[in-house]
Amino acid sequence: MNRLRVPVLFFALTAGLASLGVACKGGGGAEPQKNLPSTAKVHVTTSPAAMAPMPRFLPLTGSLRGEDQSDLAAGTAGRLLKVNMERGSDVKKGDVIALVDTRQAQLSAAEARSSADLAKEQVVNAKRDCERYKTLLDKGSISRAEYDRYADQCRNTELQAQTAGLRAAQAGQTVSDGVIRAPFAGVVADRFIDVGEYVQPSTKVATLVSLDPLRVEFAVPEVRMGLVKKGADVHFTVLSQPGRTFSGTVRYLGASVREATRDLVVEAVVHNADRALAPGMFAEVQLELGEEPVPVVPKEALVPRDGLFFLFVVEDGRAIERVVSTGATRDGKVAIPKGVKEGDKIVVSPPPALSNGSPVEL
Repeated sequence: MNRLRVPVLFFALTAGLASLGVACKGGGGAEPQKNLPSTAKVHVTTSPAAMAPMPRFLPLTGSLRGEDQSDLAAGTAGRLLKVNMERGSDVKKGDVIALVDTRQAQLSAAEARSSADLAKEQVVNAKRDCERYKTLLDKGSISRAEYDRYADQCRNTELQAQTAGLRAAQAGQTVSDGVIRAPFAGVVADRFIDVGEYVQPSTKVATLVSLDPLRVEFAVPEVRMGLVKKGADVHFTVLSQPGRTFSGTVRYLGASVREATRDLVVEAVVHNADRALAPGMFAEVQLELGEEPVPVVPKEALVPRDGLFFLFVVEDGRAIERVVSTGATRDGKVAIPKGVKEGDKIVVSPPPALSNGSPVEL
C-alpha cells in the first residue's frame, strides 16, 4: 500500500514542477508588447511657409471715454425747481437739464436794468450840459477851471452808466444760469441732485457724455513712443463683446512723458454708431506699428487647443507637431513670428487621424 503511494506522489510532483517550469519560461522570456503607432501613411496637403509683409502690433491696455465728457454744474445758487433727466437719458445740445429757482435773481436783474436805464438818461443830460458849458466857455462866460469841472462830471456820469450796465448784465446772467442746459448732444451718465435740493454754483448736477464717437485712451511705454504716429490704426477688444474687434485711428498724442509711469498718453477715436461700446470700458489694444516681412501660413493650417495654436510640419516623411505664436491675419494668411521658417512644408487642414510623428504621403 505504501509502495503504491510513493510513485504516485512522485509522478504528481514531477508533473507540477514541469508545468511550473514551462510557465516561468514563457513569462520571463517574452518581451512586453508595445503600442506602436500605425505604419499606415496619412494623406495630407501641404503649402510652403512664405515670407510676406504683415502688420506688426504693440499689445497695450486702455479704457474708453466719451469724445465729449463733462460734469454739469448749477452755475448759480438756489433750490431746484425741476429736473428733466435720468441716468441714460438722451439729450440734444441746448436741452434743459434742470431749473433752479431764480425769482430773487430776477428781481435783482430788473432793479439793475432800471438803474442802467436811469444812468443812460443821466448820460444824455450830462452831455447836453457839457455842450452848453462849452458854449459858455467859448463866449468867456465861465472860466476854464469851471468848464473842466463840468467836463469831469460828464465823464464820471458815462462811467457810472457803464458800471450800471455791467451790473444789469451780471444780474441777467445769474438768471440765465438758473437754466441748466446740455452743452452738447449725449447721454446722461450720472445724476447727483433731486428736486428741492439747494445748490451752489459749484454743485455738480449731472455727468454728460457723448457716445459717438468715443476715445480709447492708452499709455505707450517711453521706449516705444517713437513708434507711435498720428493716423496709426488701432484695434481693440472689450469683455462685453467677445469675438468682436473694434478699430480706431490715433488722433491725439500727449505732449510729455508722465514721470511717475514713464509712458506717453495716446488717444484714438473710434466710431460707435450701434452703441456697442460705453465710456469706462476696459480695452485690450493692439497698436499697429507698420509692416515687416514674416513667415505666413494658411489660416486652415492652425489647430487651436488649450489656448494655444499648433500646426504640422512635414519632415522626412513624417508630420511634426509644433506650437507657434500667431500675428496678424490678411487674405487668409496668418503671420507666424515664431515656430516656422520660410520653406517649411505646412500641412493644410490636418485630418483628424494625423498626430505627432505620423508617416504621411503628399
